[in-house]
Amino acid sequence: MELNNKQKSLIEHALKGEVPFETHEDLKKIKSGKLKIKVPKTIINIIDDDTGIINPIQFTDNKINQVVSYFIKNFGIDFGILYWSALQGKEEYEMAQEIIDSENFENENNKK
Repeated sequence: MELNNKQKSLIEHALKGEVPFETHEDLKKIKSGKLKIKVPKTIINIIDDDTGIINPIQFTDNKINQVVSYFIKNFGIDFGILYWSALQGKEEYEMAQEIIDSENFENENNKK
């Protein structure tokens, strides 16, 4: 996935555990329950490399999934997942980047 300069900057900061003030405030509101983000029942489908079967990943409505949904809603599914993953650490970011860049990555916004 090609990143623009703004996205690159957000990722660089996220890998250091830093987010813009507005994002930080929104995350605090989610934690406190003042901001509720709807968690879609199915966010992504993963293709099993061995069987070729598509397995939907479904999330329950809890605060951590609201945070992931916040990033997807505000930054798009691909970059939202990358951005969230970067906040988890370099290894998680690189794994997410590899998955998104793979031929087998599909989601509702990315079907060919």
